[in-house]
Amino acid sequence: GFSGPWGAYVTMALVRLPDPDALDLMRSLGVGHVVWHFAAPAAVEPFLARLPADEVEVAARFGSDVVFRVRPDPPPPAAPAAAPVPRAGWRVTASAGEAALPFLHDGSPRTAWRASGFAAGAPPWVMVDLGKTWPVAGVRCVPADPNAPGIYLADVELSADGERWEPVAARFRPDSLHALQTTARAVHDYAARFPARTARYVRLTNPVIAFPGWPWEIAELDIEADCA
Repeated sequence: GFSGPWGAYVTMALVRLPDPDALDLMRSLGVGHVVWHFAAPAAVEPFLARLPADEVEVAARFGSDVVFRVRPDPPPPAAPAAAPVPRAGWRVTASAGEAALPFLHDGSPRTAWRASGFAAGAPPWVMVDLGKTWPVAGVRCVPADPNAPGIYLADVELSADGERWEPVAARFRPDSLHALQTTARAVHDYAARFPARTARYVRLTNPVIAFPGWPWEIAELDIEADCA
């Protein structure tokens, strides 16, 4: 079927249950219980083994159907202050759409890097060489369109040498869930923020987007560094 930007975002986020971002989204929506229909009884136990017991519990079970209760969580601590890394020293490369890469950091939300037609099994990527190491604490993307699955499906990886990569668990979130739900064009950006790690290279990969054949678009890209 079809859904607007809000429905698409919620669907793709909640499918990651019980990942922290999915649980946070559920709490923000006031969802306390979830019914999960597993394809087969054998799939239930491996899923239950992944549950963070302090955040989710099994409320009821009926064969391959399980009712989960999401425990309320205190508000997260305030994120540390961060500021964009100067773009002057950047070198940006990508697996596709090379000609449009300057649009990622030209200062205009009206121009965008866009790539499409990805081959299955070869996840597309965008990499920024910051020129030197920074205490990287976040990545911020301005969408070219309110419906931006290419942004919030992307994974973040960091590296000090461009060879050994460390994945970041944080997912991209809109600056306002309310705006995404009611007036999607009012969403200004999506950001993934995390405890600062020393890195010179930041890479976004998108292993999911090739399957539905969606394009990957980013109007503006910022790498944020810890100011503390």
